[in-house]
Amino acid sequence: MKRPLRAFRAADAVIIALILAATIASGYLVYGQGGNSARLVIQGPTGTWMYDLKTDRTVEIPGKLGNTTIGISGGKARILDSPCPTKTCVAEPPISHKGDWSACLPNAVIIRIEGGDEDGEVDALVY
Repeated sequence: MKRPLRAFRAADAVIIALILAATIASGYLVYGQGGNSARLVIQGPTGTWMYDLKTDRTVEIPGKLGNTTIGISGGKARILDSPCPTKTCVAEPPISHKGDWSACLPNAVIIRIEGGDEDGEVDALVY
């Protein structure tokens, strides 16, 4: 009588081990890192960008009216310049905590902080 399944070979074990290792490694990369790292998410009319708040940089984001310049420095981010008429967004203070956001509405560019630990800070009290 013939066996319906071929015999398990050493090469099969190697392939299964490689698949398991790749699954564990990808899970670590997706869920294991960056959980404590806050990131800046920038939304504009042409896309969404994400930047680590630990790396200081200046980025130009295209908007409806032109480019909005966003600066990341010392774990904080702010809108440095924008082609909007009132420049209210430039006068806003830097953002640095999870949930903080700032926007240049005429240019349709929004920045917000995601991720990071909350450090147990109290956001508000209600009596």
